[in-house]
Amino acid sequence: MALLSRLALLLIASCETWCACGLSRWPASDDSSNKPQGARGIDPIYYLHLPDSGSGLASTIAHHACMDRIPYNVTVLDPSQFLEDYAEECNQSNFMKFTSWQAPLMDVNESGLHHVATMFREPNQRILSGYYNDLHHCWGLQQKYNCHPTISGKMRCDGDIEVANGTYMRNHEVIVPVEYAACVENCTTNMLTGAKCDEIGWADTEKAVDIVSKLGFVGLEHEWELSVCLWHKKFGGWILPVELANMHRGILATSIGAATTYDDRELLGFWRAQGDADKQVFNAAAARFWREIDEYKVKQDECLTKAASIVR
Repeated sequence: MALLSRLALLLIASCETWCACGLSRWPASDDSSNKPQGARGIDPIYYLHLPDSGSGLASTIAHHACMDRIPYNVTVLDPSQFLEDYAEECNQSNFMKFTSWQAPLMDVNESGLHHVATMFREPNQRILSGYYNDLHHCWGLQQKYNCHPTISGKMRCDGDIEVANGTYMRNHEVIVPVEYAACVENCTTNMLTGAKCDEIGWADTEKAVDIVSKLGFVGLEHEWELSVCLWHKKFGGWILPVELANMHRGILATSIGAATTYDDRELLGFWRAQGDADKQVFNAAAARFWREIDEYKVKQDECLTKAASIVR
């Protein structure tokens, strides 16, 4: 996190220099190895937001689609609101789909999958993030445990413990994490194949893995900086500070004042998803990600120290 913060400061300084000049086009790189391959080949973009799997990608997509027609420091917290706020500056035809609702992948045939961009997250980490954050996409448990929105907009459920900042922490003894895990264990697989996150029953793992191989962009939430670097290697453009900021910190991270990796052994014990559909899909996404890191010659040190040279 300290390295990321130093990079953000460096990029802010760089951005303030070139943005202040009112550049109408992105500068060209003098290094052929940094020139994007198949630049803008993902347009118009279909943003698939898998639950609890990296909503910050929305900022990268918005700046890619709108380029210098929007301020360089715009962070997209709500894609639908962004399109409303910047309707005049950014042509909505640049997006195939860019909404706030975390809806399944639908209305896209196989030939259109190369327009889809999404981030993947290790299944147990995704589950525990959703557990702490409103029991995401598990309507049955929200009803069972009387969850209702508070003034802050977050849910308060039976047994929740109020923390200092006005949000509420799940009580593991009242709402057992494994119960929530069983509700959304196939969420990623379901969403990729057009089903609801909490759809119960058989999940089409084979189809989901095949879809992963055909998407326009696949990133990994726990490799955020490299994912952003890969995006720009493939599609061009400056890496902006807003792309590296964590704008949706989880409840647990907020309460302890730091970023966190959830202890899945402590919270989930020896629980395993039936069939391991999401694990197989995540493994396919990770394999593709690292394959493209090699293919596009993305290097961590180059990305972090020469980010401003990764341009359109």
